[in-house]
Amino acid sequence: GTYVVPAGLDEDNDDDDVVGTTPFDPDGPGGDPATDLATLFGGVSNPGSDGSDFPQYALSGSAVVDASGSDTGADNEGATIVISLGINGGDGTSSGLYTTGGVSDGAEIFLFVEDGLIVGRYESDGDTNQVDENDDAAFAIAIDQDGNVAVAQFVSLDNPNASNDDDPVDLVLDADPFTNLIFAKVTVTDGDGDVATDQVDI
Repeated sequence: GTYVVPAGLDEDNDDDDVVGTTPFDPDGPGGDPATDLATLFGGVSNPGSDGSDFPQYALSGSAVVDASGSDTGADNEGATIVISLGINGGDGTSSGLYTTGGVSDGAEIFLFVEDGLIVGRYESDGDTNQVDENDDAAFAIAIDQDGNVAVAQFVSLDNPNASNDDDPVDLVLDADPFTNLIFAKVTVTDGDGDVATDQVDI
């Protein structure tokens, strides 16, 4: 089936950056990436269900953002540097993706920030007026403080290329100028509480 890859994760299109082997917590439960990611995404409410092949997980092969050059200035005692995720367009923005069946038979997926994760949800509770946290999750995306990205996929997604069962899909807001739906944000807070931020699409 189709898997989710945040646009820009595999810049050279050879798939070597799409699925990594280093878990968010290398010394976590058993040091096993699947176990660590199951724990990481275990708090997502109402995960969708699509058979025994799900959920599926993926890790970036390397960091997609580097905050090591961030400077806390002279007031560095008690300073913090935090990497987080955001959505270009805010909560409820359409991902442009659908569950299997596409526009005609699938369900459109909308993006939300929930407890530090980006969660893609689709209509499932019979309330056709609005997709919210009561609806099922199709996928979730996380970033750690080293800039590594992880994805959990709970249900199959519509396959835009019928001749290729494994073609990737992207989270792109606009092709001209090219803008991704998801961004990584670096927030630097110095010891006096002064805040500086920067962000980059991923």
